[in-house]
Amino acid sequence: SEHRLPVKDLLKPGPNTLAIRIQPAILEAFKRSAAYPYAVPYLELQSVAPYNFLRKPASDFGWDWGPAFAPSGIYGGVKLVAYSSGLLTGAGIRQQHHTVEGVDSVTLHFDAYIESPSAEGEKGTLTIKGPDGKGWDAVAAVKLPAKGLNVVPVAVVVPGGTFDLWWPVGYGAQPLYNFNVTYAKDATPDSSTTLARRVGFRTIELKREPLHNGQEGSESFFFSVNGVPVYAKGTNMIPLDIFSSKTTPEDLRFLVKQTVDANMNMLRVWGGGLYPQDALYDACDESGVLLWQEAMFACSMYPRDPAFLAEVSKEVAYQARRLNWHASLAIWGGNNEVETAMGWYEPSRNNKDLYSNDYSALFVGSVRSALQGVSPDVIFVDSSPSKVRILLFCFWRWSWRKRSEREREREREKREKEESATGKERRRKREKERENSPFFLPFFPSFQTHYHSQGAVVSTPDMYVKKWGDAGNSKSGDVHFYTTVDNALNTSTFPRAKFVSEFGFQSFPSWQAVKKYSEPQDWSYLSPLSTFLQRHPGDTEDMMKQMESHYQVPAAYAPQGSPPSEQASLFQRWIYLTQVYQAATYDAASTYWRRIKAEPDAQTMGVLYW
Repeated sequence: SEHRLPVKDLLKPGPNTLAIRIQPAILEAFKRSAAYPYAVPYLELQSVAPYNFLRKPASDFGWDWGPAFAPSGIYGGVKLVAYSSGLLTGAGIRQQHHTVEGVDSVTLHFDAYIESPSAEGEKGTLTIKGPDGKGWDAVAAVKLPAKGLNVVPVAVVVPGGTFDLWWPVGYGAQPLYNFNVTYAKDATPDSSTTLARRVGFRTIELKREPLHNGQEGSESFFFSVNGVPVYAKGTNMIPLDIFSSKTTPEDLRFLVKQTVDANMNMLRVWGGGLYPQDALYDACDESGVLLWQEAMFACSMYPRDPAFLAEVSKEVAYQARRLNWHASLAIWGGNNEVETAMGWYEPSRNNKDLYSNDYSALFVGSVRSALQGVSPDVIFVDSSPSKVRILLFCFWRWSWRKRSEREREREREKREKEESATGKERRRKREKERENSPFFLPFFPSFQTHYHSQGAVVSTPDMYVKKWGDAGNSKSGDVHFYTTVDNALNTSTFPRAKFVSEFGFQSFPSWQAVKKYSEPQDWSYLSPLSTFLQRHPGDTEDMMKQMESHYQVPAAYAPQGSPPSEQASLFQRWIYLTQVYQAATYDAASTYWRRIKAEPDAQTMGVLYW
């Protein structure tokens, strides 16, 4: 994220030196984890440090597909900005579509983000200039009420019949219309700042509606663009380089070109990496590739102390201001597999109250609230996979404080008066589990006993209630599916899911890649190096068993005394077969889910491979 720090009071005449002290990421992560009042589990098997305590890519600390270098440094540039009047730093756009007597028109709601150096009520002019000759312009007199960031709204009406709709690739064209947003202080119009935006007119909806197919709790999950259902075909996107600063805009544009060339129409920006550069979103706008954008959280529990949540809120708000106006951005996800991960770790399994409150504080109270603060109509799922429907209402105000023993006692006494004998015993058991919880997240008492149930709980304008459910249930939401033990070509074992946002089967990297990092003694799938690089214990053996049922698998080692070329040949055959089997698995899975699109109990409307 971008950080702006005031330095005016620190500058002195003559040369000035900017010194930035960067702590080693691994040591800092362990330090923060040790200082936290209770355990916050993370993927220790794959990661070298508790990445969940630092706001940097989780995959920097190691993942099942990459090394653990945990680099520390500045990603992006550093510049000194001097301004004596309001400075335009961002411009968001929200679209409101209208249909009157069959004619579509659009109101564009611009939000100009203007940094003011003073609180004296600077007056200026905000100008929206659309394409030449269209008349899609607006001018507004502005008074900046506060020092720091000011959000100034202005609307532009685009009449029906004067524009063409933007469509995903394969469904139509991707017309983009140029707008300039300019702010100038009234007394100094020559010191204006201007930002350019390209608008694609479209509506996007996530359709989650009950399905009357005889299955209780079954509901749809698909995207509708301009009122047309879209079958999502695509892939998941991880960082293009383990050292993120090496990725160039050209690399991102090439990735989008490959996506279109492969007949895909969606990319999911995975939550274990980093927020990509602007070039990705520009290229997707131009090419018609829809984006499933996740906030950067993955596969772990996370802290919920006030400082951490405040940092997350700033991060997500900044990214939302940067990205939400893009036509290609279809949905925001709160995280990758964090809800599912609550069942992976012993602490979270044994204290569901504590960690589910942590989860809600972060992904509902902070991430979703930050997104809504920028785009109130944002499409949001708190996690992927997410099995249950979310009630989209405002979230109740969080209260942060330590609970005293007297407060616990008062709470127990009050509830015991209201509950039956059976209820008392159940409540005592739950309270005992929470005794060591240093933070208390209060809800309305009448709601708390329902908070972990799977049904609808509250639907008032003042509250957002997260519903919990079975992460393996394919009746609703999106699904992640992997199989290493069962026959990966046997589609009868596949979930009849509404939307598959992750699936896959691993293969070994290409021989050309392997030769760059290995020596002849490493050229076997059972060599010490291959075993070290296999981050899923037992997966190589599982791959062998699956492939042996379809192919003649080469031996791990050539007979003693054989020339190196024979061992190299055996390893190359193994690599080739893993890639053939992976391709066969992807073919079987994608065609199966496409075939059951029209079957009432499935109605699969999206497949994104890993």
